Amino acid sequence: MHEDSLWGTDSGTTQEKFAKDKGYKVADEIAYNAKATSLTSEVQKLKASNADVLLPSSYTSDAFLFLKTAKELDYNPKLLLSTVGQSGHNSFGGRNTRCWRWEATAIHSLTSGSSRKCPIPG
Repeated sequence: MHEDSLWGTDSGTTQEKFAKDKGYKVADEIAYNAKATSLTSEVQKLKASNADVLLPSSYTSDAFLFLKTAKELDYNPKLLLSTVGQSGHNSFGGRNTRCWRWEATAIHSLTSGSSRKCPIPG
């Protein structure tokens, strides 16, 4: 899932290529407008796909809209690896979701190397 600017589209395309190169099945590729006021249909598609991992590429404001919508719709992927185009936030994820934030080329555990469950803010 990614916002539809050049950055988001390139990020989503790169993630999809790496996943397929490593033999992972990509359940869906969902693009949305970063200025969207609702991500309900996108989150419903994600929930219906029942994919284990979500790789969103978003900006901070639409990331929080996604998190709010995911909480409302009780969408909780097993793993969420997030690419944030602006300064990230440490509160990504939901119940039973292992939380990570991807900045530049490094993936950092929010808990300095160990996984933890992260509540959705709000």
